Amino acid sequence: LSSLDPNHPYYSAVLGLLIENLDGPGIDDLRDYVKRDLLIKGVKQPETDEDRAVLDSLNQEDPQDKLIEAATQQQLAEAESLIAKSEKDYATAELNRAKAVDTVEDIGRKKIETLSNVLAR
Repeated sequence: LSSLDPNHPYYSAVLGLLIENLDGPGIDDLRDYVKRDLLIKGVKQPETDEDRAVLDSLNQEDPQDKLIEAATQQQLAEAESLIAKSEKDYATAELNRAKAVDTVEDIGRKKIETLSNVLAR
């Protein structure tokens, strides 16, 4: 372990395997923790039913995760709906602006026509 750089990708695996093979008073909890970590990381293959149960429990979907995913999907759908509404409102505003410009131009044409008719008499 001392010859391995602490930043090396295998450093924690080697350290875990060393800890797993230690024996002595008070080491059981750390050894169990390291064993579970090595199983989860795939460094160690499951040997017992308990090991397989640990890995199986990781593969089960957490109901809380499902709720979070559902809430996320709902928020995304609402955001897309708001974007679509904003785009529609913008298009409506542009159409109304164009109509207003046409109306103003039409009023200007009518004034010019009226003035032309008055002056032509």
